[in-house]
Amino acid sequence: MRLSWRPGRARNLTAESFPLFAVSLLSLMHAKADTVMLGFMGSYSDVASYQAAYKLLEASRFAVRPVIMVLFPLLAAMAARREWDRLRTYMGRALTSAGWIGGAVAGVLALGAGILVRLAFGGQYADAGPLLRVLVLSVPLLYVSNVAIMVSQAISREREVTTILAICVALNVGANLIAIPRWGPLGAAWTTVGSELLLAGMLLRSNAVWLAQPLATKESIA
Repeated sequence: MRLSWRPGRARNLTAESFPLFAVSLLSLMHAKADTVMLGFMGSYSDVASYQAAYKLLEASRFAVRPVIMVLFPLLAAMAARREWDRLRTYMGRALTSAGWIGGAVAGVLALGAGILVRLAFGGQYADAGPLLRVLVLSVPLLYVSNVAIMVSQAISREREVTTILAICVALNVGANLIAIPRWGPLGAAWTTVGSELLLAGMLLRSNAVWLAQPLATKESIA
């Protein structure tokens, strides 16, 4: 194998890859905005309690990752072959499964929030328990959003996902500017739930509208 550097091709590859980079960057910003803003506007103890609860929320994603890893190549292949009916069927099943799995995980986390916090971080983080009970409300939404982003990437709609994420990040930051000074970590937790609800709704609408387009329109877009 011989490697060669061609500036024109490098620029094209960078432009093609940028939407994927933007989705990853904005997803990270959306997830961490609450913690960063709480650090500037609250106390370090608030950040510690909130981050302890959020770490358990992040750990709960293990249940949806296998769904994404298995389905992404299948959906991408269906999109490449223009098998829109099959893609719509698989997408519906994946989103429904993600919602049910997320609901089950949220129930377990809500019931055992206090115990889980003590087991993971010790009694000094007891304040994270109530925060976790609020944050778990976003678990089904988080699962659905992850699957919806995967579907969008399978049908090459990263640019639209980037726009949606940018809107949600901006609104999340704006809501935190109001919620954190008034309610502290609990305000940040409820902002996370509201932001995840908005993100899931916008992603679902985006996918539904695109898949509902006539076949000829999708062929021309693809």
